[in-house]
Amino acid sequence: MHFSIILLTLVLLYDLAQSLLQTMRPFLISTLTFILSVIIGISATIYMKSLQARVEGTNVKLEWVISEETGVQKYLVYRKQGSNQQYLFLTSVNPNGTKTYSFTDINLTTNSGAENITYKIIVDAQSQDYEFFTTVSYSSTAVQRTWGSIKAMFK
Repeated sequence: MHFSIILLTLVLLYDLAQSLLQTMRPFLISTLTFILSVIIGISATIYMKSLQARVEGTNVKLEWVISEETGVQKYLVYRKQGSNQQYLFLTSVNPNGTKTYSFTDINLTTNSGAENITYKIIVDAQSQDYEFFTTVSYSSTAVQRTWGSIKAMFK
């Protein structure tokens, strides 16, 4: 009789422990992941799901979707235009938790009509930086180039 009560108590305790573990598992996993990342600097590899650039009038709109933002400090956006070999820093975008971002490069002009514009996004993460690139072909009209020159005189 005592043996059956003990066995029943053990089974009930086992079921309770399993139920508690199932309920607490997401919390325990996220807590352990956070502790490990803080103590030994473990961070997830950053994957760019998509990076697109498209011309919208005199602007180029960049849109990107990131797979994982753990440890991301900021996104740095650069542009390289035409034969220029150096990238020009455009902006810094802070992560907002949505993993979906956009930036509009406004009022572009070209000197030669049509040229390729390469954008570089550097993902500044805790353990290392990741670089992603996209290129778009852009052409401005003579009116846009003239207007760009007039605006440049008054800067």
